[in-house]
Amino acid sequence: MTRLAGGRHTHLTSAEIAEAALRCFDQGSSPPSIRQLAAVLGTSPSAIYHHVSSQAEIVQAVVDLVWEEATAEFLALLGAHRGADPRDTMVLAGLATRRAFTRHYRVAPFIAATPDMTRLASGTIDLMVDLLGRLDLTPEEAASAFHSYASFTIGSVVFSAMRRITNEEFVASRTAVDGPGAGEPGGDDPGGGAMRRRLIEVVSVSTDDPDRDEALYLEGLARLVATFGTAHRPPAPATAGREPRTGRHAPPPGAGPGGVGRPD
Repeated sequence: MTRLAGGRHTHLTSAEIAEAALRCFDQGSSPPSIRQLAAVLGTSPSAIYHHVSSQAEIVQAVVDLVWEEATAEFLALLGAHRGADPRDTMVLAGLATRRAFTRHYRVAPFIAATPDMTRLASGTIDLMVDLLGRLDLTPEEAASAFHSYASFTIGSVVFSAMRRITNEEFVASRTAVDGPGAGEPGGDDPGGGAMRRRLIEVVSVSTDDPDRDEALYLEGLARLVATFGTAHRPPAPATAGREPRTGRHAPPPGAGPGGVGRPD
């Protein structure tokens, strides 16, 4: 039996290393070093290297932990919605992903890396194959839809995370920028002025109003997935007295998946 490091009562495990690394991420702004982890875990760097070969492997394990959180939240959100329209299920999956990586926003930038085909990544692909297949898409259409969906969701997560990280590291204080007509109506058009104000509001919504930011994300994702199965095909010839086969519309502003309220 191997000896325990001083101060430890159990043998080190890979899961323990990943969990400690996630805690370090949440408390700091960069991936923890092997020496940092060894100090946190009360062991030696060589004991860490017995389980992992590099810092990159630790980061991947941390990302997988957050994906596991996202999966658990997705299943909880899905609940009574099982068997619902696959587009609504995609919105719930996107919401769960965004919430999990928002909680661990310092980990979020690392999901932009090309993933290894781990069990979790493979499971995600299987889920999307099922959902997109139920929309009767061709393989080429499904690939295009998945690219759009992943780009929207991952892009939103990474942008929001990087803004928070950058603000913490580089922005000690903010000053208003008084540009020409800043905050004033655009030209002589009152409607243009109102639109300008609303656009200025959303520039910093991810940090100033996270709930509004999530609502806007849901609204945008619902509009995106509403096009899946329709955007790549020419419209069917009009037939008197018959509804188009793909007559689905995006929910109104403020609505969640399927036009219902935003999930809690």
